[in-house]
Amino acid sequence: MDQPNRIWVTTSKGVFGLAKKGDTWEGHGVRITTDDKGTITLEASDDPIFQIEATYNHGIPEGAMVMGDDWERSYGTLHWGEYDYSRVLPWYFAAHHDHQTTCWGVNTGCRALAHWRAGVEMVRLILDVRSGSRPLLLTGRSIELATVYGFEGGDPHPTLHTFLKTLCPKPRLADKPVYGANDWYYAYGNNTAKVILEDSKRVSDLSESPNRPFSVIDDGWQLPPGTSGGQWTGGNQRFGDMPDLAHKMKELGCRPGIWMRPLYSAETHPESWFMAKDTLDPSNKDVLGKVFDDVHRLHVWGYELIKHDYSTFDVTSQWGFSFTDGMGSKGRTFADQSRTTAEILLDLYQTIRRAAGDSLIIGCNTVGHLTAGLFELQRTGDDTSGREWPRTVKMGVNTLAFRGVQEGAFFGADADCVGITTDVPWEKTKMWLELVSRSGTPLFVSAQQKAVGPDQLSALRDAFSIAAINTRLGEPIDWMTNRQPQKWNLGGVPVNFDWWG
Repeated sequence: MDQPNRIWVTTSKGVFGLAKKGDTWEGHGVRITTDDKGTITLEASDDPIFQIEATYNHGIPEGAMVMGDDWERSYGTLHWGEYDYSRVLPWYFAAHHDHQTTCWGVNTGCRALAHWRAGVEMVRLILDVRSGSRPLLLTGRSIELATVYGFEGGDPHPTLHTFLKTLCPKPRLADKPVYGANDWYYAYGNNTAKVILEDSKRVSDLSESPNRPFSVIDDGWQLPPGTSGGQWTGGNQRFGDMPDLAHKMKELGCRPGIWMRPLYSAETHPESWFMAKDTLDPSNKDVLGKVFDDVHRLHVWGYELIKHDYSTFDVTSQWGFSFTDGMGSKGRTFADQSRTTAEILLDLYQTIRRAAGDSLIIGCNTVGHLTAGLFELQRTGDDTSGREWPRTVKMGVNTLAFRGVQEGAFFGADADCVGITTDVPWEKTKMWLELVSRSGTPLFVSAQQKAVGPDQLSALRDAFSIAAINTRLGEPIDWMTNRQPQKWNLGGVPVNFDWWG
């Protein structure tokens, strides 16, 4: 990988260019090293430091179409577009021109929040090394921030998929395709153990595969906020004994899954544990101890999939679509200012990984570029819907089209559930069910009991039979010109979907 041609740093005293001496860049009390592998290391900074910018003399071709990623989940806006140097491209990007695709990116699990700006004359990498909303206090240590990779190929979809495998050489993947049920998009937090068991039985009956389906209990099972000991220590009166419920779900032939929010706590803890009201500070080792205990408890209860949620919002007080110029925390600060936000999030994710044992983990509202290699699954887009069909198309179809390339390269890329309810016409929903089940990505279905008749049962049986074994990645055909692609290659078969008809 070529070395940068220039490096700037932003410290508490201003913006400064660094002078290059061999593999070292120095100036104004800052020292950075680069090497021929593309690794950028922050060696020293006398002053608090905000970010590092590196430019490379590799511009993209005039007229190229450019696609980037998102900071955490995507929000229906991923697309190929004409190059715009002001456009923020988190983590990686691809540029396509004249049958050639060029990719740039940083390694997963990097120690900075990275984004790119792509222009004809050069590309620029920005490494955000803040600690929450404050500049980093390096305190005498060095940080290997990121390693830069480049790749060239032809057709953009397989090229980008191959490139992402370079960024994450050791993904942690489930040993079988993941599919099943999640109750959120018909229950929206208002469910009972009885309905969960009825759901689980139906899902189990519809699947004949030895690869058994999951049945995931989403938000709504936990004890009320402020409960002594914490919300995640038992089920509320509608759910009761959670280990017993997991056991009954297994007896019905499903693998039990469960949702939780690790950084939310309305209980009484030392003030030093909190970064905001009811929001725990993951830079505090005692907080990580609590997170470990809460996650491990779910594993011990018998839940084989643990979905954890909201941690990016809790740490930054913002949703991903608000990160217009970098993934900054809106006024929220960590107690430990000596580590970057990326390092603190990695520590949180690693704690959850250890606590979960051999249970699968799915991160929701987590930073996928940092969870890759740790979690088997990632919710890659914002919520679909069991009530609003346009939302499902905007969020779900866009996510699957533009982040499906992360499937098997980073993790299992879950574009979110298929909500089968009486609020959305079945002729619409069945298209989304067909696409997800044939896409080679995880399939979760939220099926309202009164919305499931013979047609739905037949379609679900077919969808589960495919999803239980399918590992061939679907490819959007018209994604260069359509944010919600209608034309797909699914298992070698061309399929058209009329999303808005």
